[in-house]
Amino acid sequence: MRRVVVSLMSGFALFGLLGLAGARVNTTASFPVGLYWQLHRSAGKGDLVLFCPPRERVFTTALARGYLSLGFCPVGTSALIKRVVAVDDDHVVIAQRGTTVNGVAVPHSRQRAVDSAGRPLPLLRLDTILSQGQVLLLSDQHAASFDGRYFGLVAATHLRGVVVPVWVFGREAAR
Repeated sequence: MRRVVVSLMSGFALFGLLGLAGARVNTTASFPVGLYWQLHRSAGKGDLVLFCPPRERVFTTALARGYLSLGFCPVGTSALIKRVVAVDDDHVVIAQRGTTVNGVAVPHSRQRAVDSAGRPLPLLRLDTILSQGQVLLLSDQHAASFDGRYFGLVAATHLRGVVVPVWVFGREAAR
């Protein structure tokens, strides 16, 4: 029994150290499931990022509906992995038919009117030039992802770092 306890404690300690060093596990469908490594640098257009949702109603609703999992972000969710698809001075149009950035369509960005349980999703309409410090976060790999086409633009201050895939299952997340 003592060996089991020591082994478990060692495993937890190792897991904790890896987390402190930058290891992140993605279990959502927005990007391939697997191990990602967090880099501590500023995010740029095209980067995968960890995003902590702010305390806003759209995120509390998403948590209650099960789109997001419990975690340590201010709204009570875990951090999300999304791609930065638009930054300062980009022209963004979000419509039901899809999202464009500077006139270029973003793959898999068509809005859905209802979720898989038939509940209505927010139908955001936006046609704007991003201000300094604003970003648009989407999943360009999963058509049903809960992302910026439903919650809109966010402040870059909610980004927690750039992540890169280390060991993932399924489609490749990095470009």
